Amino acid sequence: MLVLIAILSISCGDSGSTANQNGNISGPATHESINHSSLFRSEEEYIVHAVISRIARVSGIGAPDSSPGYRPHDIKVSRMDASGDSGPGFTVELTDWTGTSRTIQIEPWEYILDPRGYVQAAGDLMKGMGTGAAEEPEDAMTDEALLEMLLAYSDTAVHDASKMIGAKIGESPASVKLHEQAAMVAAVFSMREMAGMYSDTRPGLNMACAHLAIARSIGGKSGSGPAARIASIIIKAVCGRTADALDELNAWGPEEDTASPTPLPVWKKVLRARITHDWRPLEPGGEMTPIERVVGYREHSAMVSTSLAFNRYSSDELIAHTDLARSGYNYGHSVQMGHILTEVGLQNELSQIMEIMDAGSLEQLIVRMTGIPVTGEQSPAFNRVIPEPVWSLYFQRHLVHMVTGGSRFLRKGFGDEELAQQFDSQMVGMFRDLTIFPIAVHAIKPSEEEAYHFTQRLIHLMQTTPHIIPLPRWIYAFYRIKDPYLIDPASFTSARPPFGTTENFSFRFRYLKDTAVEKEKLVREAISLDPYDVYLCEDFMNLIYQGRPEPSVIEELSAPLQDYSIQALEWLRDHYRDDPVRYVPYMEKVCLLDPDKLLTFGNYLVRNNEPVMAEKVFENAILESTDAVALSNNLRWLADRYIQSERREEALRVAAIAADSYSMRGLLTYIHVMSHYGFWDEAHEAAVGMDNRYGSPTYLIEFYVSAINTTGREEFWNSLLELEERIFPGGRRTVKLSDFSGPPVAGSLFCEDSDHLTAAGLGKGAVAVAVNGVAVSNNLQYMHAVHSNRSPEIDLVVYFENQYRQVKASPPGKLFGVPITAWDNR
Repeated sequence: MLVLIAILSISCGDSGSTANQNGNISGPATHESINHSSLFRSEEEYIVHAVISRIARVSGIGAPDSSPGYRPHDIKVSRMDASGDSGPGFTVELTDWTGTSRTIQIEPWEYILDPRGYVQAAGDLMKGMGTGAAEEPEDAMTDEALLEMLLAYSDTAVHDASKMIGAKIGESPASVKLHEQAAMVAAVFSMREMAGMYSDTRPGLNMACAHLAIARSIGGKSGSGPAARIASIIIKAVCGRTADALDELNAWGPEEDTASPTPLPVWKKVLRARITHDWRPLEPGGEMTPIERVVGYREHSAMVSTSLAFNRYSSDELIAHTDLARSGYNYGHSVQMGHILTEVGLQNELSQIMEIMDAGSLEQLIVRMTGIPVTGEQSPAFNRVIPEPVWSLYFQRHLVHMVTGGSRFLRKGFGDEELAQQFDSQMVGMFRDLTIFPIAVHAIKPSEEEAYHFTQRLIHLMQTTPHIIPLPRWIYAFYRIKDPYLIDPASFTSARPPFGTTENFSFRFRYLKDTAVEKEKLVREAISLDPYDVYLCEDFMNLIYQGRPEPSVIEELSAPLQDYSIQALEWLRDHYRDDPVRYVPYMEKVCLLDPDKLLTFGNYLVRNNEPVMAEKVFENAILESTDAVALSNNLRWLADRYIQSERREEALRVAAIAADSYSMRGLLTYIHVMSHYGFWDEAHEAAVGMDNRYGSPTYLIEFYVSAINTTGREEFWNSLLELEERIFPGGRRTVKLSDFSGPPVAGSLFCEDSDHLTAAGLGKGAVAVAVNGVAVSNNLQYMHAVHSNRSPEIDLVVYFENQYRQVKASPPGKLFGVPITAWDNR
């Protein structure tokens, strides 16, 4: 990790000083500079505006360069009331480059991202562009070639296809085939969005919907080609209409499939996995295309375990792929995998971005990305399907996803606050000028002044360009900042999803203001649209049954997922947590999907007094678990069982396995076993190594106490004495009983009663403040002062029953047999 930070520092230079050049949102935002008349009043208006803008842009190809057809700010969308069960209609006012205005009525329809709702508008705007038959270019790429190209399933492949097809549309804007292919490119672009809470699939879906509408407006009954059909299925799948997506895929018969290496069968297999999240048909085996490996890895991560998926799909190809870290930070990861993600994730992401954005250095990249206007499209010519502003924001979302994921791992997973702060400082310096960086700063640690500056910029973003803020971050910012100048999220991004979608529903659900009955109806409708969303199902169970539904309800909701989703099985397992007879069969199924769950299973069996089965489960975990740290941390019970049943060799074997990952709990198990069998030198080496790695002498002192009491070896005594400077940084302070008055400020608290404590006239709640004439303010000082004195007697000053008293006691090994904890009343 230190190497990574050094590389980033050298590559970036002083990019923190780069001026923000972001067009209409540049510079620090102040309340006085905020434009409160936002471009969009609702999320639905934004989607319709984006779809119509893309159609209008295509229809304006050939207009003078200085006035490129319909500009985005020349298009105004107004929502009409809903009609019956359909969604609302919309009125669209457009002013073209000649100054001519026109109005288009979009009638109410069921599904906001259904291209059929925009066909008439596309036909009106595309009049005069010629017929599809007359516009088909002879040298256009075939659908099969496009499908083959996109099997690489990388941002580079999507970008290359975007440029090729975009250039052709510039030459032949009325080509049905080109618009169907453009729709597929935009849909795959959206399908590749994986930026955690910063994700926003709307831009790609909007473009895909627009191009399918154009194709159908020109070609009539178009949409039967593979590119169009794949685009249509992806749109439904990504926005949360998986039931319809699967129906459309199932209706696509095998008549167009031919023998390998034609890419269509691969695409159908991948689409089915993406819709249902069933990773099993994409399990590694034989030759795999990149899209099979990456989508299989992603869905396995989502349904089972990112770490297990990494072990199954791992390859040099995957390690170098941006989706490795994107998925890892999306769905969680082990400590071991976290190290890999921090080493390769951000570097892979930056390498990909620099290539696509044509930047020679990281500093140049930041300048380029912050210099692209976030509204509108930067060129009058239709030179790519996915324009540069869309790419810029896409990469910015994934960059902040990498940054926050890395910061979170260093701080919580790796547990190195100093390194995390160093990393955070680097990230703020490098990416502070990115347009959407302010939405991510809450997840890292900028200075108070920087935090205020970023908050001001975020307020400006939310006011002037609300459509570039992903919904989860929008709501988070609104409820976190609580600034009176912020517009209510409901005025743009309503908690209710746009009609006919379920995207981000689980996050939106917390902010719905409907009654319980209305919420239940809404969730039922959402589940009918997307029965493969485990989070929707969980929302339903929590809402209707307060998290304790009947088994029949859980069975119904989990039925589509139960064979391959850990979470679906865990719903049933957890329902029977208090009934081991029913719990065990479900837990066994869980462990078949994820052997790392054997550790949870083993601990459950121990708590429920099933030692024979628990021993077998832990032994299976040793053979099958992929998480070495978790395994090390959970082997103490098995080691003790072997010790108690006098199976020395098995106990020593388990101890060695526990120490292998060098986790703290694993090393403690090793020290415990080695000490029990008299291997004190080996145990001492492990205790010193643990102290060196984790920087806390607590367990080292405990080892010395045990070793001195058991062996009496002089070298352990001397080593204990050598710790004095670390335990008492300011030196020992000599005290006597009369030095204390009032309740103690610091000391060591006896947490329980014991016969030895009672014999000394003490009990639970006593606080030791001095040992053998030395003041102690924490447990380390207490332990050191007790055991660094050769006398078997302990001379204590203790605060007990509201008074200080001096107590002398000689418990066995100078231990009272009760846990102690630090008392801090400062």
